[in-house]
Amino acid sequence: MEQEILAFIRQELAHVTQMQNELDELISHYERYRFLTQDLRDRLARLKKLTLLLSAKPKVANLPLWELIELFLHVKSEANIRDIQEFLKTVGRRGVSRQAIFSALKIHGDIFHSRKKGKEQLVSLKSPSSGMKPVTFDRVIQEVKDAITKEVGPDVLQEVAKGLWGEDMKGKKDG
Repeated sequence: MEQEILAFIRQELAHVTQMQNELDELISHYERYRFLTQDLRDRLARLKKLTLLLSAKPKVANLPLWELIELFLHVKSEANIRDIQEFLKTVGRRGVSRQAIFSALKIHGDIFHSRKKGKEQLVSLKSPSSGMKPVTFDRVIQEVKDAITKEVGPDVLQEVAKGLWGEDMKGKKDG
């Protein structure tokens, strides 16, 4: 019976290896698909808001200040505070103080990047992918190994490894 179980485990490991190889080939395409899908959604939403800006200025008053600044910086990649204030006046948000703009930039620091050029404060958008961490198949496999170890215990995993490969997994990096 033990030999049948070990044979089944070997068969499953062969399937897992085959699946891992196939996933390794597909992961970059999947990551690109996810990136393009999100980028498409973001661009369509931005276009909708920009169209709103041009066609219905009173409705713009409902958008949060940081969103208006973000939209403006998609059109003009870098701007000073005076440019932002001028844009806000153009879209019907008059009287927005420098302090309000600085506050919006600070609160949403994950979106905006500020730098000084002489006495002038310049604002731009941070890269959309700067905070993204790619999902790697090795990380997924490690998480699965950790879950199995937690479920059955490291001793059982050691016994299975001995039965499959005739060696002790202790001291190995993955074990």
